[in-house]
Amino acid sequence: MPDRASATGTDEQAIAGLTELFGRPGFDSSARAAVFCEMIRELTLEQALATAAALTRGTSEVGDPTVRKARHLLRGIVQSGPLKSAERAAVLLTSLFHARPMEKLVAMIEAQWNTENNW
Repeated sequence: MPDRASATGTDEQAIAGLTELFGRPGFDSSARAAVFCEMIRELTLEQALATAAALTRGTSEVGDPTVRKARHLLRGIVQSGPLKSAERAAVLLTSLFHARPMEKLVAMIEAQWNTENNW
């Protein structure tokens, strides 16, 4: 059975995908990354996957209030960042959530984007 990290590629590929979502490391992209990490810490893997899937659905179609709130935050990140595509973000995040444990994904993001915890 392959390990989760190799299931969808290397850390470099993950960072490239996250750069599409947040933007190159800098002030604005670090703010998006910080919001994302804060949001992810409050979700189970199942809720994170449901949030990614909910990006392509209307708010009224999301029954779980935790997922609805996370979807709202994530749509803001997608629309303010360079990606601007809910469909692409859903695919990217689903892949990332399946590939690595959430805490490792958060650690990778915080290290790369120097989120507010590191300012």
